[in-house]
Amino acid sequence: MIPWIRPNRTRQSNFVVRKISPIAPYSQSNKGANADLSYVLENDEIQGCLMVRRTDRLADGRTVTLDWLKEEELPEVLEALNSVIREGKYLFMNSEITDMEEERRWFKRATREGMRYLVARVDGKVVDVASIHPHTEKRAHVADYGVYIREGYRNLELGTVLTKELIEIAKKQALEILQLSVYATNNRAFHVYKKCGFRECGRLTRDIKFLDKTYTDRILMELPLTRT
Repeated sequence: MIPWIRPNRTRQSNFVVRKISPIAPYSQSNKGANADLSYVLENDEIQGCLMVRRTDRLADGRTVTLDWLKEEELPEVLEALNSVIREGKYLFMNSEITDMEEERRWFKRATREGMRYLVARVDGKVVDVASIHPHTEKRAHVADYGVYIREGYRNLELGTVLTKELIEIAKKQALEILQLSVYATNNRAFHVYKKCGFRECGRLTRDIKFLDKTYTDRILMELPLTRT
């Protein structure tokens, strides 16, 4: 199961628009950027963090919009998740998720625990989702990071965009470490994480067994958000 986020849109927000690099979202310059990227940063609190809304024109002419997940969008997000589960190559789950009521309960519980969830839409369709989910007690300074992208929308920098956004949000939330795991067979995702600053910190040998009876290692990665 994956983390969910429920936004709070109960009050009007003021906003400013900035143009910045799609690869370094919070950079002061736009040097080398090949996309006309618009950000809307709204003074709206969503579970204690800054609201981020972003649009971009992809190389193929389609528009991508980044926003917080609304609870009523859960069925659409679940459909995107199940499409990736059916591929059988990237996620832990073998079976699709069908109990929507259980997902709504989990959504509310995870939100109370501080989970943050961003959704990317291309032409109105959910194609990319990413989340951070903080731990508790003695690990309250640590959060798990996860992202998945629908087939047909990869190699478009969407994973990099969402990862960099949530890194900045994690910093604003005073988190100290982001952690994730990735299959050794998923070279594309591994290189995206490295580009965003994550470093390999361990490896679980033959930890994943696919339905075709083949195995792969699971690589553990971390990103310190504060200087030690």
